[in-house]
Amino acid sequence: MAVKAKVLASRKTVPSKSFNYTQALADWATSWRTPQLPGRVVVTFSGRMTKSLGRVRPMTGQIRLNSKLQTVPRRFLLEVLCHEAAHVAVHLLYGANAKPHGPEWQELVRVAGYQPSTKLGHQALTQKAPQNTTISRHRYRCRICQCDYFVRRKSSRLHCNLCHSAGSPEPLQYLPNSSLS
Repeated sequence: MAVKAKVLASRKTVPSKSFNYTQALADWATSWRTPQLPGRVVVTFSGRMTKSLGRVRPMTGQIRLNSKLQTVPRRFLLEVLCHEAAHVAVHLLYGANAKPHGPEWQELVRVAGYQPSTKLGHQALTQKAPQNTTISRHRYRCRICQCDYFVRRKSSRLHCNLCHSAGSPEPLQYLPNSSLS
């Protein structure tokens, strides 16, 4: 009889590929001797989490994971989920008086096959994506002084700075098929 874990995702952070956490939670529950764990854990993703990878409420079993974990390799996501699920298991086994990252929690994480740590190697989440240096620009030319202007958005209201300040109402001429990348 397979016990199903409840996995929820907000509308904004629904993962492109659905991943079932049930098996991982069931395996950890067996090794931690907490058969009620998969039925208590509710996993959600949050796009509002910026400084941590996961949060847990051990008494209710609610685990909130950073939505960026949906885009990293599965092993990172499982490590963070194990970290948070171990908090729920410690609460089930030892009660509310156990320390959050105490020896009980550390032992459960080791039994699951991970290194007990509060600072996971999550450089993949904190590194910024490379900036796109090629920005589409449109080319315009002043009909009077022949100066070229490059703008990001097309507009019919563009004027040459020099000629317009000299009193010319002439708009810039758009050069079609000259969008530069």
